[in-house]
Amino acid sequence: MTPFNLTPRRILMIRSHSMGIGDVLRSSAAWMSLKKRWPEASLHLLFLSRHKGYPTETLVQHHHALASAQFLTIKTAQPGDPTARSVPWRELQPSLREVAQRVQPDLIIDFEPHGLRTTRVTRELKRLSKAQTVGIGQFPGRGWLYDWVAPSVSQYQQDHGLSQPMDYTERDYVVLAALGIEREGQPISLQVQAGVRHALQGMGFQRQEALPLLGLNIGCGTPDALDRRPQLDELVKAFMHLHAIQPFQLVLTGAKFEKATNQAFMDQMVQSGFVADRLFDASGTQNLLELAAVIDEADVFVSSDSGPYHMAVGLGKPTLLWIQRWDATAIHRGDLLRHAQRPDPHTFVQLMSALLSLAKLPILNK
Repeated sequence: MTPFNLTPRRILMIRSHSMGIGDVLRSSAAWMSLKKRWPEASLHLLFLSRHKGYPTETLVQHHHALASAQFLTIKTAQPGDPTARSVPWRELQPSLREVAQRVQPDLIIDFEPHGLRTTRVTRELKRLSKAQTVGIGQFPGRGWLYDWVAPSVSQYQQDHGLSQPMDYTERDYVVLAALGIEREGQPISLQVQAGVRHALQGMGFQRQEALPLLGLNIGCGTPDALDRRPQLDELVKAFMHLHAIQPFQLVLTGAKFEKATNQAFMDQMVQSGFVADRLFDASGTQNLLELAAVIDEADVFVSSDSGPYHMAVGLGKPTLLWIQRWDATAIHRGDLLRHAQRPDPHTFVQLMSALLSLAKLPILNK
């Protein structure tokens, strides 16, 4: 039961925070839950972004659950720039007016528990559209600023018996508690766009149909993520141990600046006896839509704790998360998912054997 007599037709969702692939895709579970509750309603996202042109924007704008997505820049410079300042409220108002006129929402959901920026945006959009609003009563008095209020994050955790730190995907369900919407095991979701299907073939890749196709994202190439990057020698030993049991093709993904790391890994693989023409580097894809298509072509995907991992999970691929350092909030749960912290070769083969079986590609030479 909803807390008010309303069947919304146009739902406007307000988000801020990080534009990282994982952070954004984790919200897709909540989007899918809203669609289940109100299948005829259109979902519209307004994201308060810290800078323009973040690569994730394209992925979000084409997400199958959303009717529209708009990104409103709230900082005058890139993150980390000491000259960056908040965009004045008067400069944001015309964009908010345009959103209200275009979407004409009858329900506005503020997903953010902290701060008052999204609260102010929500109230302005309510004034412009007369929509009902939902928010999180994170601290005393904040709940008075919405029509319907969810409990604080800590109260939500207590009510649901969740441990600290809470699964990132679960965070978006805090505000949905005010609508009586529970997660009920809803996974994150992503679909490949028709226009980029078979992206690997467009890069010159030729699949050998007799062999399983594995995907690998070493990733974590930015300075703040290097401690999450798997050691190349450990990866090579694990994949070569699997290769001794079951030959396979391997496609590597990654950003353009990670090509050198991918090449170093492939060189070590060949030096260890792997067949060179069964390796293909697909790093540096044009955008995240094309990257999703590449990931989707793999039978099983192996990744560090990085964006492609979350994309593979959203695509429903059998996926192994190779964890370099433990972070419980990074882990998705599901029948098609496995995770291990720096697995030894034997453990790696066991996990991959299970995933290949789920992909209906059992290891031949156990």
